[in-house]
Amino acid sequence: MTFLIWAKTIPVLAVGTAKGNLLLYNQQTSRKIHILGKHNNKITCGAWSSQNLLALGSDDNTLSISDLEGVTLLQKSICGNLREMHFSTMKTNDQSEEGEKTVSLLAGKKTLILLNIDCPDDPIELAFQQNYGSIVCHHWYGDGYIIIGFSLGDLVVISTHPQEIGREIFHCHDHNGSLISVAVTEVIGKVATCGNNCIKIHDLAKMNEIDHVITLDSEPKGLGELQWVADGHLLAVATQRGALHVFLARLPQLGAACGTRIAHLTSLREVTICSPVEEEPSLTLEIDIEPSIIGAGPDHVAVCLNNRVWFYAILENGNVQPLKEQEYNGTVKAVSLNDKYAAVAFEGKVQLHTIEDSIISASWEHKTLLLPVRENVGLITSHALTPEFLIYATDVKKTKVEIPNVSSMHGILWDIALSSRTIFVAFNKENVFTYAFHKNAIMGPRVILAGSSKLQFNHNPLLLYNGELTCQAESTHLDSVILKSHPFLEVQKVNSASKVELSHMFTQSLMLLRFADTWPICERLQLQSNWNHFAQAAIYHGELDIASQVYRRMGDAAMVLALQDAKVWGQDNDVRNF
Repeated sequence: MTFLIWAKTIPVLAVGTAKGNLLLYNQQTSRKIHILGKHNNKITCGAWSSQNLLALGSDDNTLSISDLEGVTLLQKSICGNLREMHFSTMKTNDQSEEGEKTVSLLAGKKTLILLNIDCPDDPIELAFQQNYGSIVCHHWYGDGYIIIGFSLGDLVVISTHPQEIGREIFHCHDHNGSLISVAVTEVIGKVATCGNNCIKIHDLAKMNEIDHVITLDSEPKGLGELQWVADGHLLAVATQRGALHVFLARLPQLGAACGTRIAHLTSLREVTICSPVEEEPSLTLEIDIEPSIIGAGPDHVAVCLNNRVWFYAILENGNVQPLKEQEYNGTVKAVSLNDKYAAVAFEGKVQLHTIEDSIISASWEHKTLLLPVRENVGLITSHALTPEFLIYATDVKKTKVEIPNVSSMHGILWDIALSSRTIFVAFNKENVFTYAFHKNAIMGPRVILAGSSKLQFNHNPLLLYNGELTCQAESTHLDSVILKSHPFLEVQKVNSASKVELSHMFTQSLMLLRFADTWPICERLQLQSNWNHFAQAAIYHGELDIASQVYRRMGDAAMVLALQDAKVWGQDNDVRNF
């Protein structure tokens, strides 16, 4: 065997041999496909595409493209020894390619070739300055850019955009005399290079700045290959003497919130407990594991690793006391806590049990319950604990109220402030979308999209309180920001806002049913149309008392009397809204 590589999207391993043969092994089905004579000489490099095409390079100076069955779709001779190749997407004059159809490969020591498999007879060959030395490696990143490392220590970024293909976007001399390896992670936006006994790390967004320099004085023979772990948290480097060093690049973003209390990971074995709303002194919990999940409750904190959860009690004197360790019949996916109970999800089930053995519920004779208790209700996909209830959803549960534009979201948070209990946000890696749940509207319950806000890079939302979103940043601190959907919350901005800005605030406050914030905005605008709209919105959502106050402010006695009669009629007929 001379080369092996896993496919990107399926569990298929490609293995090349010194005689040019190919073996495709499906780990899931144990099926093996042997292809003799795929190449005439040793297979040296290769790459899988996201569409499960396999590119291979050989010492016979040929490039082959094969499908999952090993059938050769394309074979082309290349001038020079083939080394290192990648599939990627390259922009054209009209638009981006559909799928990964560009193969980039190193030919010899000086040339980078870009070959579109739909137009194999017209490859692009890029050569570089002689004083850079030979090409060590290359990596695609971002919107059609390639990072190239050169043997004499230079790092270069080029563009593959049609109007500037091959043009150097960035250049720096990272290492004196020698560059061995380059590794890129787009998950956290970093590129690492190594040469001699030194590692340098750049931010992909600011390549001219060096974030970190790591010097390994214990490695006089120098370093070898660099590699990031898939989620970007760890960076590993092999050395010339056979050692392996692994560095923590960033902490996992682990955190949970209960009410206004947040528990989040601030070191590999340290959890900080704080309340950014009440601004109480924070507590620090030292733990014995490196957790994968954190759960927070009003009086407890839980940390999880694999199928075990460790529970801790938050004491009134500010100390944190370990309670117990519990094992579950599967890898834990989520933990929710209230003041008495823990709900732990694993393998499509939820186990509900008391946190402290001394807690006994008068209305529940058991200390533990495995859900769902009935068969044929599907697997539990998510759950939450309130002070009184356990709520869960299954993969066969029907949608009750449609949420617009909510595809590809990573999480949802409800606003826990009393004045905003009908507001929630859905978020992905880049944006936060604010939604309002109009529960008591005349036309029936519905959810509306009320605005969107940009989410800072690598920020993990944990808590939403009164329109202010608190996120766990890439480092150990918490960041808070007022959502763009809540411009009326900033009093100073309201007092100095123009009429156009006030009109926008008026619309947003009504959309979010923040009627207490709508009133001062109407006072500033002094327009009869706004007061009318305000009153009609209050009636539409069943807020008759607020509507009466607005009509009284407008001097409309007839509407005030009509609303009072409607309210009395509703009480007599046991009707809450009309």
